[in-house]
Amino acid sequence: KNGEIKDIKIDNDVKNFIYYDKDTKEQRLLVGKDEIYKLSPRTKLFVNRYELVKHIPNQKSGFSSTIFYDTLKSNYIIGFRGTEMKINDLLDDAFMAITSRALMQISALKSLQSSMQEAINSHSQNLSGLDNTAKDIILSGHSLGGHLAQIYAVTFKDSGVKELYTYNAPGIYGGILASAFTWSLRLLSFVAKAIAKVQDG
Repeated sequence: KNGEIKDIKIDNDVKNFIYYDKDTKEQRLLVGKDEIYKLSPRTKLFVNRYELVKHIPNQKSGFSSTIFYDTLKSNYIIGFRGTEMKINDLLDDAFMAITSRALMQISALKSLQSSMQEAINSHSQNLSGLDNTAKDIILSGHSLGGHLAQIYAVTFKDSGVKELYTYNAPGIYGGILASAFTWSLRLLSFVAKAIAKVQDG
């Protein structure tokens, strides 16, 4: 009221981020003081269906992942970030081409997996009041993220992994000969994107 600032706990409720105009019935996303964006139907569906359980921002290795809870299917989804145009990610891409393993980010994944599992267990316990309920986990990732999702599925196979979805991701077995063609295409794609970015910027 009259410019009064009220502290509101931010949670997964999309209403906390929406301005509703009573006259026009328009809903808009509150981004900042002067920036207001319209919400797409897809955004509304996403934030009403999925709860953010844990986000691991970029680590020194470049590793990053996010855990969501799917309220419709009552399972957990771990999304692994793919390659960014940063030195650590590019080094891990090179390691994958030679050894079939993104060594730095796999190391980060192994050290952070217990905190990821703790977040899932805590969230599940808050939902049910019990910690022994089944916690189906779905893994997903594109490119480097898909590689990490496969590593998670194989390394932590007893952690409740139910499904695995990867997109344009190198496998975890093979070697330089098995993936040479794929990596050649990826390198050409990377170079083309870098050239386009330089020309645009």
